[in-house]
Amino acid sequence: MTPAQEPAPAGAVTIGDTRTRRSASSGRLAHLGDLADVEVAPGEPDLRGWEVRGPLEHRVGKVLELLIDAGAMKVRYLEVKLDQAAAAEVARTAGDTDSRSGACRCAIVPIGLARLDRWRRRVYLSFGAAQLIGLPERERREPTREFERAVARGYGLQEPGDPAAGVSPGADRGGAHESSPDRFYEAAHFDECVCFGPRRRFGESSTYIVPAT
Repeated sequence: MTPAQEPAPAGAVTIGDTRTRRSASSGRLAHLGDLADVEVAPGEPDLRGWEVRGPLEHRVGKVLELLIDAGAMKVRYLEVKLDQAAAAEVARTAGDTDSRSGACRCAIVPIGLARLDRWRRRVYLSFGAAQLIGLPERERREPTREFERAVARGYGLQEPGDPAAGVSPGADRGGAHESSPDRFYEAAHFDECVCFGPRRRFGESSTYIVPAT
């Protein structure tokens, strides 16, 4: 068996032949750091480690990882590690004297809810640490669809797939999606353009994540 024919390790996430403009969502998520065959596009910022701020410049935490849809080659969530002091202040304000409430924790943020300040290397949210603390605890394993729906409810978002949730202007239409039942990520709060800016033409996939060179 040649190296090119060797099977991938059990549990490995691979991109395969889905690097097309109209790739369907695989419905699978993985940390960017765990994907050996993709990377951030040249000239684009790697958001990992960037500071996260809320309204009035209040510190929220930092971007710990990016959750990537391995089929569509798109960022679906930012994984944010909450600042310990911010979490402790939320607990104090709420009258919670349990010291465990001030511990650092992580939450995931749909990519379309974030805005970038490239000059200052910051990510801005329209909400603060209090809302992230109220979300379901982040799962260490690959997030399940049930967990993602619980997170959406925590943000007060419409259930993905509900017409009231809206459809991203850049969402893939037709092509592979016609044969795929998974339209979960077509909701507007998963639109990469909202976060990264209008760097593409209508109907084209984002180029923020590209095959590794």
